[in-house]
Amino acid sequence: MSDLLFPILQVAGSSLAAMVLMFVVIPGLAKRRKLSVEAVQIVATVAEKVVMALEQTNGELSGPDKKRRAEALVIEILTRLGVPISKTLIDAALEAAVLLMNALTKRRSA
Repeated sequence: MSDLLFPILQVAGSSLAAMVLMFVVIPGLAKRRKLSVEAVQIVATVAEKVVMALEQTNGELSGPDKKRRAEALVIEILTRLGVPISKTLIDAALEAAVLLMNALTKRRSA
C-alpha cells in the first residue's frame, strides 16, 4: 500500500505546484505588468509546447542547457507573434510546463 501511496503523492504535489504557478503566480505577474489574459495564455501555451518538444528532440541535453534553449525558443516565438515579453513570466511559465510534464510522465510510468 505505501509503495503505491508515495508515487501518487509525488504526482499530486507536482501537479499542485504546476497549477499554483499557472493559476496564481503567472496571472499575478501578468497583472503587475498589465498583460492581457490572452497574452498570458499564449506565453503558457508556447512554454508548454517548447518544453514538450525539447524533451522529445533533445532529451540528452542537461537541465540548464534545456532551460537556456527553451528560453531562447520561447522568446523567438513570442517575438514573432508580437506578444509582450517578460523574462519573469517566461521563467514562471517554463517552470510550470516542466512541473506539469514531469507530473504527467510520472503518472504514466506509475
